[in-house]
Amino acid sequence: YISTLLITLSFIRVAAARYEGKAVLPITQELAAVKPLLLPAILGSILAGLAIIGGFFLLIIPGIIFSIWFAFVVYAIAIDEKSALDAMRASKALVANRWFAVFWRILAPGIVFGILVIAVEGLFNMILEKMVTEITPEQTTLYIDTMIGIGLLSSALSLLLTPLSTAAPIILYQELKKTYYIPP
Repeated sequence: YISTLLITLSFIRVAAARYEGKAVLPITQELAAVKPLLLPAILGSILAGLAIIGGFFLLIIPGIIFSIWFAFVVYAIAIDEKSALDAMRASKALVANRWFAVFWRILAPGIVFGILVIAVEGLFNMILEKMVTEITPEQTTLYIDTMIGIGLLSSALSLLLTPLSTAAPIILYQELKKTYYIPP
């Protein structure tokens, strides 16, 4: 979990820097630079998660509202190096007075990329199904090789789509910051 979080925080920072046209550190330096952000990121994620769960316990609508308010907590920590509570305040401030606009800008890329992933996986499943029906019981090795090959290809395509789906909220966060004041 810790290594995944380190990589995620580094990716967020690198993508934000690239979007802004800034230079990025080499990967080893970037990973070292985000180590102090691990605890705030974990704490921010826990606090935001508790707030969102609390909202869902109240009713579904408050949970959805809180989800959008606190959608940028990890980005504020990774990019702006805010503490957990400051990141929660900053995330809510970015969404204030434009909740529906932010909601749709978060939802739309998720839907588009979700449909794309489903279409790609559906294509692979059709190919696999066609290939499997053609394989006889004596061709067990061919069947296993086919399954492994399609699985690897599917994973590679998912790996290629992941940065696109991750970049959308990073860009949204950067653009929201340009048009709204975030308290220090």
